[in-house]
Order: sequence, then structure tokens, then C-alpha cells
Amino acid sequence: MIFVRHGESRHHVDGLTGGWTDTSLTPRGREQIAGACVRLRTLDLPRDTRLFSSDLKRALESAQIIGRALALTPEPMWALREIGNGDAAGLTVADARAIANPEPQVRSTDWRPYANAETYREMAARIAGALEIIAQRGARCAIVVGHEMSGQELLRCWLGLDLDSIAAFELGTASVTEAVINRWGEPALRLR
Repeated sequence: MIFVRHGESRHHVDGLTGGWTDTSLTPRGREQIAGACVRLRTLDLPRDTRLFSSDLKRALESAQIIGRALALTPEPMWALREIGNGDAAGLTVADARAIANPEPQVRSTDWRPYANAETYREMAARIAGALEIIAQRGARCAIVVGHEMSGQELLRCWLGLDLDSIAAFELGTASVTEAVINRWGEPALRLR
């Protein structure tokens, strides 16, 4: 599996929350994804490679650029969306802070940051389901285009880490991460 985070989006430059705020790529974001395509072309991708994407605009647009470069058709999946930010969707970061639920003193996967938002645990279950669907599609390689937090969860699942384990991956815009089985038969990550 190869995970690609979407390129820079309008919400990054307009001071909006991410999550389910549905914004398009910026011109810079399209250039970043073009750069990711250059990296992807250097990989020895099998012929039966499939391209999956979150259905949010910024990820789907990124997947369409990748699809054109690699002659693949993106398969959008609602289950690959970023963590749902509920009532904060579409708000500025400042306005979202004003309606945020207090953050717990101790890290919790059950914290709901805004009214009607997903908890990390709920997103994790959704992402695990998406990974199962992708595996059932039977491709030897899957390129998945998604988001930062849901991408972290996808990679945590790949590595078989417990939900409550403390692990984080900093996934920059248009980053390419290979999730592989190494020569010892272990799940591993290769950063590109």
C-alpha cells in the first residue's frame, strides 16, 4: 500500500478547519501532487495497482492528478475521509476554538472535540473498515490518497499497533509513504 496525503488545500491558506470542511486544492497543492507523481513513477508498481481516495474534494482532486499521471482511475471512498469535525466544519480555526469541547487532561481516543464530531476511536473503526474493503479488492498494490489524521490511522492499522498506543506520523502535504512487508515478513513503512 502507498499512502499519499493530499496537496495544499484552500482550508490551509484560508484559515479554515480541516476535517470535513470540503475545499479544493490550491495551485501550490496541485504542483505538490505533481511532484508526488514524479516519486510514484519511480516505484515498480504492479499492473494491477488500484487507486483509492477519500471523497472529499482535496483528496479526490489529488487522486485525479495521480490517476492521470499513472493511467489509473480513482475509486472514491467515504470511509477514507479525514476525522469528522462536526459543528466545526466550514468554520475558521478561531471560530472552531470558541465552540470546542475542553480537551481532556489525559490523552483519550474517546474525546469528541466539537458537537457532532467523530471521536478518534470512531474514525479508527471507519478507517479499519476501509482497509478491509481495499484488501478485499485483491490488488497487489493500492495507492490510497487521504488526509493527515485518517492517514496516520491507516498506517497505524497497517503496522498492527494498538489503538491506544502512542504513535504519530507527521504526514506533510503531498507526502508519499510506502507500507510494505519487509524481508522479515514484518509490516514496515518506507518514507519517500
